[in-house]
Amino acid sequence: MPEMPADAAAGEGPDPGAGAASAPEGALATGLMVALVMIALALLAAHFLHAGWLLPVLAVLVLIVIAPVRRRGVARTIQVVLALGSLEWLRTLLVLVAERGREGRPATRLAVILGAVIVVTLAAALLFQTRRLRARYRLNQPSR
Repeated sequence: MPEMPADAAAGEGPDPGAGAASAPEGALATGLMVALVMIALALLAAHFLHAGWLLPVLAVLVLIVIAPVRRRGVARTIQVVLALGSLEWLRTLLVLVAERGREGRPATRLAVILGAVIVVTLAAALLFQTRRLRARYRLNQPSR
């Protein structure tokens, strides 16, 4: 029986037993991860636009455009923006729920929807910790 390389045994290398058919599937999975990141950024840009904050809108739109660029700095910048964006979504949730409470209006649906947006935004930030995106954005390589 052939011996498995140490990096594959540790879960670092290519999937042992994965044939040529896994390359397109891997590219599709990676593409879907990047698409989810871009969707989370687009939601954040829409939120900023609704609030009338044009500079953050432009900054996030730039991040959407450069998201496919395979650079460590791009990944880390997007990850930080998404993490901060989830905090902004949480702040918005708290403000709107309090506002609805003062008005005597129900806030359950709003809380569920914004809660889901927070989860999606955090998940998009955490996608950069997956093996696929770490490899795509060269996050495993030492910084120069």
